[in-house]
Amino acid sequence: MRDILEQLLRATGVPNPERAEQLWAEYRAGGAEANTAFATLIGWYGGAIYCRIWGFVRSDAADDVFQEVLVRLHRERARLATFAHALRWLHTVASSRCVDAHRRESRRTAHELVKAISVESSVPPETQLEFQEALRVGLSKLSPEEREAVALVFQFYAFKLP
Repeated sequence: MRDILEQLLRATGVPNPERAEQLWAEYRAGGAEANTAFATLIGWYGGAIYCRIWGFVRSDAADDVFQEVLVRLHRERARLATFAHALRWLHTVASSRCVDAHRRESRRTAHELVKAISVESSVPPETQLEFQEALRVGLSKLSPEEREAVALVFQFYAFKLP
């Protein structure tokens, strides 16, 4: 029964470790079949890597992170002897790039907040009073726990501002 199942899986193009290693060797060699081998490997394993990235980033930046990871893989392919090693390396680099993307997004958000604060200081005093009143009314509609959460967020960003 197992032999039949293995034959069926091979016939349908489902990846197996031996075939993945063979394709990796073709890709590393850089011959005429390198692009096809790489496309096959990414077709088999790229979805899982992309899902890992998307699960962390959860934005359009996931495409950029995925592309960065693939470019890095291409540059480092000669150093990665086996596909099993390359796959572990891919997961590690993907996680690292996700953290980097998160940091970039946090910095961008902080800079936008600083920019908004500087724009607010140029607003006429009567408009600032209207804004403060609207903010007071909005905050009064929140539960104590929600108000505390909002206060913690503002406190967090106050310490992060350059």
